[in-house]
Amino acid sequence: MARLIVLLVSNVLLAGVALPTDNSIGPRNCQTVTFNGDVVAGQPFSREIGAGLVLNLLPQSFVDAATDPAKELTGWRIELQPIHPAGKLKASDDFIYPANTPLRFNPRQDIGTSYGTPADEKLAHTIKYAFITNQSDYLRVMAAVEGALWPYSSKNPDGADANYLDTLSKIDLGEIRFSPTRFQTADGGKSIRSLQFRVRVVAPPAFIFAKSLTPRATDCPRQTN
Repeated sequence: MARLIVLLVSNVLLAGVALPTDNSIGPRNCQTVTFNGDVVAGQPFSREIGAGLVLNLLPQSFVDAATDPAKELTGWRIELQPIHPAGKLKASDDFIYPANTPLRFNPRQDIGTSYGTPADEKLAHTIKYAFITNQSDYLRVMAAVEGALWPYSSKNPDGADANYLDTLSKIDLGEIRFSPTRFQTADGGKSIRSLQFRVRVVAPPAFIFAKSLTPRATDCPRQTN
């Protein structure tokens, strides 16, 4: 399934990622579903996709509190979270975050102006996110993420980045393709007033989609170690 292609620099926390593209086809059959959504500023969105996971758009304020003390909600953060967390899982766990680099200062999950990239620029094209498809893989990757984020507390500080990348490369990832179809912005394209979008989810054969969704066969993104 989808493997991350990571440009290694001195620290994986700031590394770039080339996610699989539509013309990178692997040998196995995967499955895909598509659904649409629409939100206005301040309105959340949730849709169960399967495997006990729900795709959430969480309203956020991406403006400077000094200039907007009211903290107007100007966008969303997209997260994939467990519906019924149990064991070591928490309701706030996000199955998108650990599968995408950089692990720090990554603006791609922010559907809004952040890290110097205006909202209207982000909405101009499809945004792709890798995601972890099950709890056991998530917990395993998060353990490696913690080592990469805080290598001084890792058993092997010098190998913490490599361990994270190696752990991630050994699991089958899903892919979420978030495509804005219509939107209205304000403040020179920095804030979003309304947003219509299409979501396509591509997952490995073992992933069980929600009953409300009808999967069809599709090609898998190329596996790249």
